Amino acid sequence: MKRWHKIHILLLFSFILSTSSVLAQIGAFNRAQKLYGEKNTELAKPIIDSVVLNAETTNMFESHTLKAFIYYDLYKKTEKDQINSPLRDTVLNAIKKSNSLNPDTSYKINNAKVLNAIIGHYRNISVKYSKESSLNYTLSLTAHQKFKELSKLYTPNFNEKSIDVEYYNTIGSNYSELSNKNSKNEADREIAKTALLKVLDIDQNNESATYNLGILYYNLSVNIVKEMTEDLNLNNVDAVQENTKKLAKQAEQLLLKLTNSVKFKNRATEALYYIYRNLLDAQKTEEYKKKCIELNIKID
Repeated sequence: MKRWHKIHILLLFSFILSTSSVLAQIGAFNRAQKLYGEKNTELAKPIIDSVVLNAETTNMFESHTLKAFIYYDLYKKTEKDQINSPLRDTVLNAIKKSNSLNPDTSYKINNAKVLNAIIGHYRNISVKYSKESSLNYTLSLTAHQKFKELSKLYTPNFNEKSIDVEYYNTIGSNYSELSNKNSKNEADREIAKTALLKVLDIDQNNESATYNLGILYYNLSVNIVKEMTEDLNLNNVDAVQENTKKLAKQAEQLLLKLTNSVKFKNRATEALYYIYRNLLDAQKTEEYKKKCIELNIKID
């Protein structure tokens, strides 16, 4: 009997210690929550880190959601506009863990709010570096891919194709502008071409991509001849002429698709006039000269 009595005492003591540990961690959770509410997230951070690592509270979805909110506040202050953000990664991992523990409706909603905000931040970074004033294709594309990755996981009815069409049209248009100014800028031209072809892979009738790719080919053909003339390099005239003719023909095939377009009809017609003139196609040049006159398009 004495032996069993000792065992009961040990079990009771163990239970008391276990209960005390749980209460201590819940107390720590409440302190972290209070500090977060007071916007003192720097002090809240080590406390919540301890809570989520403790065996007694590691499986509480509340702990991981609170960690996500605390780290999100720190992330907003210092790393929101960065592509690589350890704080953002911690937030996403905390949300993922919380969602895996079957949170109640209110916590699910809070988790979704943080996720949607981060998805929006990736979108903003992607757009920022796709603009002509701050073009950086590597950063923009990385952010775009992260935006899609999270959206596909957490955004209902996410339409990846329409998002890609919009994104790659923007990239194609802006990098085409850079390429059109300098035919030797092969890197920008390749980015533009790849982006526009991606759009046409998704939507072969996309008028914006069709027009920009056509103009890209046309301007390249013109600039190659211009630069050859300026450099007075006549050793490879035949090769250059063949290349420019090929590019002009590629432009022609694309722009012919837009001759009935409401948005691009005038611009396509004008471009085709100059293409045929450069190709020394007298019949087509005259035909498109008349079309330009009918559309009140001024030509040289």
